[in-house]
Amino acid sequence: MKTKLLLCSLAFAGVQAMSNLSAQNCQAGFTFSVNNNVVTFTNTSTGGNQPAYSWDFGDGYYDYTFNATHTYMYAGTYPVCLYVSTQDSLCSSYFCDSVVITNAPTPPCHVYAYGDTIINSGSSSTLSAFFGNSGNTNCTTAFFSWSTGATTASIVVAPTVTTSYTVVGYCASTNCSATAVVTVVVHPPCNLLAGFTFNSANDPQITFTNTSTGTSASFYSWNFGDGNYSSSANPTNTYQYNGTYLVCLDAWDSLHQQCYSGYCDTIVIANAAAQPCHALFYAYPDSNLLQNSVSFWDASTGGPISWSWSFGDGSSSTLQNPVHQYVQAGSYAVCLTITTSSVTCTYCDTVNTHNITNTCNLAAGFTFNSANDPQITFTNTSTSTSAPYYFWNFGDGNYSSSVNPTHTYQHNGTYLVCLDVWDSLYQQCYSGYCDTIVITNAAPPLACSVSIYLYPDSQNTASSGWHAYSVVTGTGPFTYLWDFGDGSTSAQPYPSHTYATPGHYVICLTITDATGCSSATCDSTYKMTSSGIIGSLVVVNPLAGIDENSVSVNAVFPNPANDLIEVSLSQLVKGDLTITDMLGREVYQEKINTNNVRVNVSTLPIGCYNLSIASGTKTAHNRILIAR
Repeated sequence: MKTKLLLCSLAFAGVQAMSNLSAQNCQAGFTFSVNNNVVTFTNTSTGGNQPAYSWDFGDGYYDYTFNATHTYMYAGTYPVCLYVSTQDSLCSSYFCDSVVITNAPTPPCHVYAYGDTIINSGSSSTLSAFFGNSGNTNCTTAFFSWSTGATTASIVVAPTVTTSYTVVGYCASTNCSATAVVTVVVHPPCNLLAGFTFNSANDPQITFTNTSTGTSASFYSWNFGDGNYSSSANPTNTYQYNGTYLVCLDAWDSLHQQCYSGYCDTIVIANAAAQPCHALFYAYPDSNLLQNSVSFWDASTGGPISWSWSFGDGSSSTLQNPVHQYVQAGSYAVCLTITTSSVTCTYCDTVNTHNITNTCNLAAGFTFNSANDPQITFTNTSTSTSAPYYFWNFGDGNYSSSVNPTHTYQHNGTYLVCLDVWDSLYQQCYSGYCDTIVITNAAPPLACSVSIYLYPDSQNTASSGWHAYSVVTGTGPFTYLWDFGDGSTSAQPYPSHTYATPGHYVICLTITDATGCSSATCDSTYKMTSSGIIGSLVVVNPLAGIDENSVSVNAVFPNPANDLIEVSLSQLVKGDLTITDMLGREVYQEKINTNNVRVNVSTLPIGCYNLSIASGTKTAHNRILIAR
């Protein structure tokens, strides 16, 4: 089974800047003239306060002048884009068009080969070849010949030692041929097993002894559970405060990066200083838009074990993050008292509420024209607001705040396009609309990928029930192969599995898309909880509804998020919205009775989270990322 180490490390260029857009109007645009292989671009952009300009000529070259002139080396069709933005981030827009160069040399012919180039002994790799060259990737009739004797675009190989494979490609439609070589590195079996013991005789100074076995060249990463880390083989850590800490050791074979093992254990510190108590909370209008309704977010530190709220109107609560509706508008002195294992402390603040008198009759909507696929023109049909703010998500990582944008897709595929509309004078007035669009005249889709996330079932008191969540990209339909780590497998996309013996397991998923692209990844229960014990696994279907009428989450945006997220539901839902971290710990919860929810995530640390919406016996899951 191929194994890959999955790191939750994502980059989303431009998302943060787009998240602060206002209703300020600006529009990128340009015209161009072609003289042989020299193209002159005339900037026709309008609006914006001292905007900056960035040209992407589609051949790997860029310019940052107002008007631009560019010389292309080869004949071909190039997607050219102009990006416009202001320094105050109040305006951002872009415009793209295709430039056709005919009076220039024919671009060189290239064959590319790709696949899983690092595998474990006994595993296989899918290798694929395709034609591509500068300015022209359209090869309508292609033939391939591999050094294995195969004549298909994709092959499956299972080398026992590191092997190089050669593929010769001939493109009949452009009458060119080229050769590519791809090397598959084979690693020996992974028999690494992490482990450690510790000596607490000098509490709070703890000495750890590494008992990991199975490899002679290991890289170690210790997490002592108090914010301190080490890469030593046998470290010593001094704890500052009393408490129970989860210590985890991650071990890799430094010569075989796919060989990983993890182990965790708990340690109790009793001879250090008492944990400091610091109560703190934040309050903001509840997303349900109930009159005088306020959501409270606990931001206390020091390991609180109980919470006592006084809302200033005679009401109280013992929830960690309650929602309270005041009878009338006014100013209230709200106090939160927390209790840790050794001390109690209180924090108070004034909360102001107001009557909601605005009537929101906003209705988002749009149509689109795909006659010039992959360039799509969107027409905004939103109604009933006098000062709207628009935010478009084109489903391919690009965004716009224009009223009627035009967008050019780079790759074929099916995209979910969403338009979010707010009344800029009444921020609680929101409407969203999404539709799918199919692109067929762009470049082939990107290679496939798969990632999985494991988290404990927070409702399972035995801590042995677990959930898995998968994220798959590529060209559907997909085939799935789950390996549950106990010798059992499943070809279902959303299987359930019960282990004969609860214990520690590494769970892997391999997917193959319609083009033959294959990808695999694994995750482990070792470092998820203090025990890491798993007795059963349920793979979550992210499209599962949350009531009998298949109610589901239309969109969560922006994602990644900084301070606020909007959750758009397919219909009005009465239930619970919960956010848990990757350890299964609840970090946010509120009651909902709406079809659109605004959630304040400004106090959540950077990282991956699971957002769940439960109604009755049904639950819908979405993965969100906090990035700043």
